[in-house]
Amino acid sequence: MRSRAFAFITLIGTFFLGGTLLGCAGDSEDGSGGGPSGSGASGGTPTGDGGTPGSGGDGTGGLATGGASTGGDTSSGGADPNSGGSGGGGETVDCSNLPLCTDFEGDAVGAVPAGFTANLNYNSGTNPGNVAVTSEAAHSGSQSVKVIGTEGLYGIEYAAPGDSFYLRTWLKVDGLTNGNPVIVGVGQGNNDEMRMRLVKKGVNDFHAVAANAAAGDGLSPPNSSGGLACDDCVPMPADWFCLEMHVDRAAQTLQMWVDGEQAVNIVNNEPWSGGANWPASMDVLRIGSMALEGGGATVYIDDVALGPSRIGCD
Repeated sequence: MRSRAFAFITLIGTFFLGGTLLGCAGDSEDGSGGGPSGSGASGGTPTGDGGTPGSGGDGTGGLATGGASTGGDTSSGGADPNSGGSGGGGETVDCSNLPLCTDFEGDAVGAVPAGFTANLNYNSGTNPGNVAVTSEAAHSGSQSVKVIGTEGLYGIEYAAPGDSFYLRTWLKVDGLTNGNPVIVGVGQGNNDEMRMRLVKKGVNDFHAVAANAAAGDGLSPPNSSGGLACDDCVPMPADWFCLEMHVDRAAQTLQMWVDGEQAVNIVNNEPWSGGANWPASMDVLRIGSMALEGGGATVYIDDVALGPSRIGCD
């Protein structure tokens, strides 16, 4: 009996030690305008060619040691129920082998983060200080990137993310009172990209997440009431939230999750309301704010990761 009890205690100790060794230090949850305007009810495309995407860099700057996970492939739509955790998390692993994984802790406050370029487009008094690392707010650690995009188009850009990838980023959107700004875009440029856009959940409620195709101005989930009102869209959280995006250009698949809840599920370019033409290539990934319908936002960005499979929010 004594030997059996000793073996049982040893097994329990090994289990807890293993759980500790699988931990990840980089992504702990700590709680928590003058610009272009659209040309129609659905928002249209801003004037101007949007500028040339920056070179971006290789994305190795500011690598975090955690935050990625081996969540299951969701190309068939929806999360893998066996992947575990919020947002498809599963077993947490070191993310340093991913093409991009940064928490901006190693970047200088006031600078553009390593591996990115700043997008400062349109004639709204472009100000380099509108895109910079800040210590004002953070999802993990003490720093994030602050984008003041209440007017025009501002953001950080990462070059050549690939035609098939998963993005995970933590976002906090402030100062949004009207309009329907684009927060994330990927494609050949600002006028030829697939987007994560904020739309109306209801009357005077501009805080919902949808997909938007710049070419064709399609929106998804399809809108039963037309225009930019989206009864079926997932509301945008008021504080920090985890946005996951899966893009596969060849399969014309675009999926998004907000804090693990699926917000968009486009497979084989369906379903949309309106037209949706995919870019010929994915030359740039942009995160920030493109002001449309006269509305932009201040966006804080943290814990950004890019990889070939679903990364998860843990």
